Amino acid sequence: MVRELVKRIDKSQYWIACTIGISERRLRYLLAGSREVDGKTVAVTMTYAEQYALQDLARAAEIMRLEWKRPS
Repeated sequence: MVRELVKRIDKSQYWIACTIGISERRLRYLLAGSREVDGKTVAVTMTYAEQYALQDLARAAEIMRLEWKRPS
């Protein structure tokens, strides 16, 4: 789900992370779905706030694309 939302937003990972208030590293962990902690693989899941923010950005990006394509 994270990868799909990031693709729909169509901005850099840095821009997305800054816009929703998380670190770029956190976004990379979310995209990977896991991370290494003390030699063990640990699942990384989105918080509700992160999911909401990514979905909202994706919706806004789609609206902006539609408005840019609309003739004046």
